[in-house]
Amino acid sequence: MIEQFTKIKTDKAICPGVHLKEVLEYKGLTQKELAKRMGRPEKTISGIATGKIAITPDTALELENVLDISAKFWLNAEADYQLTKAHIKELRALEKDVPKMKKFPIMELSKRGLIEPYEDKVFELRELLRYLKIPSIDLLQPSYQAVYRQSTAVKNPEVVAVWLREGQILAEAMDLPVFDKNTVEELIQDIRSMTIQQPKQFENRLKESLASAGLGLILIEEYPKGGVNGAYYRFNDHPFIQINLRGKYADIFWFSLFHELGHALLHTYDKIIVDYDSDTGQKEDEANEFASNILIPPSEYKEIERKKRYSEEFVKDFANNIGIHPGIVVGRLQHDKYLSHDHLNRLRDKLRWISEA
Repeated sequence: MIEQFTKIKTDKAICPGVHLKEVLEYKGLTQKELAKRMGRPEKTISGIATGKIAITPDTALELENVLDISAKFWLNAEADYQLTKAHIKELRALEKDVPKMKKFPIMELSKRGLIEPYEDKVFELRELLRYLKIPSIDLLQPSYQAVYRQSTAVKNPEVVAVWLREGQILAEAMDLPVFDKNTVEELIQDIRSMTIQQPKQFENRLKESLASAGLGLILIEEYPKGGVNGAYYRFNDHPFIQINLRGKYADIFWFSLFHELGHALLHTYDKIIVDYDSDTGQKEDEANEFASNILIPPSEYKEIERKKRYSEEFVKDFANNIGIHPGIVVGRLQHDKYLSHDHLNRLRDKLRWISEA
């Protein structure tokens, strides 16, 4: 009923009194005669006819007895009237917030089938709020506090909030056991070995492995201009890792994943940590160090740092010896400025996800 009602496009609420007057005309009764039969003051019937007085259960039963039309009909008519009035009041109150919608990826949400498009922007705003599960855009900030931290780094917090909400919808459907930190730690090396595989080989296995340890993994295409790499959060008392997918090179994906795994293991009880481009801070540094050291152990990286030149053959051999994708080595060398960002990029594969196939 609620879902159907949100799609009503009307600016007029029809009170039960309209139906009452039609019934009286059909039966040849006046409001005065109806009042006398019901033992009610005439002004009460007049108030019901004009919508100024609501039909109560007692009144509905009396109307049923006198007019032979069920009490449920009158109560439903009254409920629809009151609900429509509230809906219209809400939409009128939302009109002032329509300009704020420009900050949200409305077209992308519609494209993904997450909200229903409307020509009337007020109704479209109502759809957006329903999706975000907030009654007002002004309540977005406290609902997604982490999205709004570091205002200099976060250019589009509204876009990030939408991306997070899409993940939380998937999280709601996950049935996870109690989080077991030790089990996640035991899975790390097995997950690292997946870096040389394609998603069709590891995607489901990766999700299932982490889920068995009580940690949900959610992979969602990013929204344009979001500027976010991933997030770790607790939702419904379970921890989740959320990573975006669009244009993901293998090395970026795996670093992002192990970065978020670092948060899960090092910052287990944080409510939410959103990782943006060029993020800094103690927790970010700790998660970066965790990811870097897992993917390329420090002792091994010292060996590669001694090199002055890095040929394709050398990178392939090094990656093969330590059991990771060569693109991860290239990405690390580029990040640390041992390689220019246009060198050896042919080794940085892009992942083709099962959901995109």
